[in-house]
Amino acid sequence: MLSFLSHPPRRTNISSQKSFTSSDGAVTTEFLTPENSDGELMIRQTFHLKKIQEIRNTGKEPEIIFHREIFHWDKTEAFTLERGKLASHCEGRFHTYYSAVISFEAYPGWSHIFEVYSDRDDEDGVVTRKLENGEKFFRNLLGYLDDCQRANVQPDIFQLLLILHDNQTSLTVPKIPAKIRKFFGKWILGYIGGKIIGEKILGYKSSYPEYYLERASDKKKR
Repeated sequence: MLSFLSHPPRRTNISSQKSFTSSDGAVTTEFLTPENSDGELMIRQTFHLKKIQEIRNTGKEPEIIFHREIFHWDKTEAFTLERGKLASHCEGRFHTYYSAVISFEAYPGWSHIFEVYSDRDDEDGVVTRKLENGEKFFRNLLGYLDDCQRANVQPDIFQLLLILHDNQTSLTVPKIPAKIRKFFGKWILGYIGGKIIGEKILGYKSSYPEYYLERASDKKKR
């Protein structure tokens, strides 16, 4: 309707890539095949901590690192720390995990955010994540954020809300009580902000073929 008001960055084609490095080499994301992930797709992210610090020293922040708390409506996201340390903020509590800890989970509705780091300058941080139907979500979210940083433009909040909403995920808004968090995130932010403003008015999509190729199985899950 008013798509001329939106200014999306030029999209990089990553849909056929099993792995890609983003943010000037700061993070490598791999989509593991079912054969080497016990039948369930896993996403492994390697945080090149020395590179991340170099970027931060310039006064910038790698946009590929999503510094906003989110929650999944009805899905559990499982994390496994393979190397380094992981600092998480989950449901208002801070935790530090070490690679000796096998995994932890963010249950449906739990607000969470995390950052991987290390006490060693020569060590990268590695974490794997499992989220049902997560490949579409992560490819679109990470691909969009990285293209925004590459084009030196700020991500559009309405595009982000749409990507999140159509993957049953919402931003966490501070001071919104947990008991109405899902309603507010799903209907106020996601439906009004993402579907109506982002999709209907600004012409954004929740998924782009440059980031993710739709499959026949995706239609059955809707």
